[in-house]
Amino acid sequence: MFTLRCTTCDARLGVQDETLIGQILACPKCGSMVHVVPSGAVPREPETVPPDMEPGTMFPESGPQVPALELLSESELRVRKILLVILAGFVLFLVVAIGILFSRGKPSEPQPAVAGEEPGPVVPVSHELQPAVVPPVVVVPMKPEESGPSEDVPVQEIRTPETQASETEMPESKEPEYRLKGETEIRSTTDLLADLERKLPGLVELPAALTVDVPDRLRLPLNGFKLDKTSLVAAVRTLSRLTEVPITLDVDEFRCRGIDFDAPISGTYEPGTVGETLIDLLKPLGLEPVIEDRQIFVTVPLEERDKLTEKTFDIADLADSDENLTPQRLTELVRQLVDPVGLSAEEPTPDQPSIKVDGTALIVRHRLRKLDETLRLLEQLRVLRKLPQKTKIEGERLVPEVFGWDAVQAPLTLNYYQPILLGEVFPQLEAAAKIRILVDHKALNRALSPFSSLKGTVGNNNGTVDTALERLLASVDGVTLTYRIVNVDVLEITTRDVAGRSEKMSVEVHRYETPEHPLEDNATPEELVRTIRTALEHNSWYDPGNSETLGLGDIVIDQPSGCLIVRQSQGIQRLLRRWFAGRN
Repeated sequence: MFTLRCTTCDARLGVQDETLIGQILACPKCGSMVHVVPSGAVPREPETVPPDMEPGTMFPESGPQVPALELLSESELRVRKILLVILAGFVLFLVVAIGILFSRGKPSEPQPAVAGEEPGPVVPVSHELQPAVVPPVVVVPMKPEESGPSEDVPVQEIRTPETQASETEMPESKEPEYRLKGETEIRSTTDLLADLERKLPGLVELPAALTVDVPDRLRLPLNGFKLDKTSLVAAVRTLSRLTEVPITLDVDEFRCRGIDFDAPISGTYEPGTVGETLIDLLKPLGLEPVIEDRQIFVTVPLEERDKLTEKTFDIADLADSDENLTPQRLTELVRQLVDPVGLSAEEPTPDQPSIKVDGTALIVRHRLRKLDETLRLLEQLRVLRKLPQKTKIEGERLVPEVFGWDAVQAPLTLNYYQPILLGEVFPQLEAAAKIRILVDHKALNRALSPFSSLKGTVGNNNGTVDTALERLLASVDGVTLTYRIVNVDVLEITTRDVAGRSEKMSVEVHRYETPEHPLEDNATPEELVRTIRTALEHNSWYDPGNSETLGLGDIVIDQPSGCLIVRQSQGIQRLLRRWFAGRN
């Protein structure tokens, strides 16, 4: 048996009888004519009545009649896909196991060397491609452009996190060596399914965007590339359109390192491949591209991301302003709200994060992102006590309390009653709300929902940017989307699962009591906190009696200011803001 799709209603149909191949039959769902051809087969002409058969002559019955086309339910399709994936995984496991046994039993033959050349690493290439000729590219500030060519040409190697650690053991060279993961290396579910689709076509039904060979696309040559006061985001988007490969920016590392998404970049880049140009463009910013989940992730080198740095925070002003904010209490707050998991060790080893008190100073050893979050927490406490901000990170824009909430509360009317691609809506949102919208392609690809295929509807008359985004993202089928506020004017679209992870949570301040809206009679802040934990996704909060919940959301009561300091995913932070607004 095989399946096919109705070209009219897109229904999945099952064909039990192979003798029906080539015939044109009616779809049992919509009644349209369907040409019965297996996927990947060459269509043949429909069978005709033999010339020796008189009109009206009946064909002899050869056995029980089989339904011509059978409409398959979603449950049947799901079960068959699961069985096919399990079967393919078992076959792949056997092939890999046999290959390993064969390679161990057979000595490797030395590769012939070319006279006058030093032997180098052998990079497997699936096929040879002739370089194409592309006219020079000049990038201009963000304007909608048509997708660029997707012709396959030789590639510039880009290293992956697995190879970064090993590179430190290699001899130093004048130019950094970028490596690409081997074809047999499987690093995620996305890569596994794409590998199965490549080896066994038709086995797994994947969106076309997830079957793209990213290294081949990076081999696209450029005769020249010029930037004239162009933002980093615009330049990256242009290269993404040229290759039709999505590019994700590591927004959290950008923020903590003070990298401005819209800082103007000017420069002329020599002819080369798209991969070489991307590397040269990012290198001055201390960034590099990494191929992950069928897309490119722009981030800092892995050794920089994981590097522990020690920083001293002066807290004398906070301790003097509030007798309850002792250095020991501030240490507990940093552990509780910044990193309850990483800072949980009482006697950390030199390669673990740590926090200690030295007089009126906190000494924190951690990754730069966590140092940035510590700084933000201390500055929020200063603002709540009407103290001047004391410590800063170069390039950092601190907005205690609102955390960009004002930007998404801007008024906006947006209506699309027919499904439209999100890629067509977001530029309008950016222009109307004066914000930057970035997409976490890495998370979307892992959810098997590439951004290029996502459509949605929205009805938002005289609403806000927040309500428009919430309604638009909620209407998308197949994946649960949400948005995160990265900076006061930068948002990131990602999946709800990724946004709810501990490393993506934010620490925000919510006022629960003001002169205009005091607590109700006989109510206490502790009772209010218990109500919040119960009302807003109770499974997402830390339970002191359950160590497995360490790292989930938490709430600290700051009674002098009448505020709650909340560590949670931004989706729940927004729910909490709406909850307080309705309560008041």
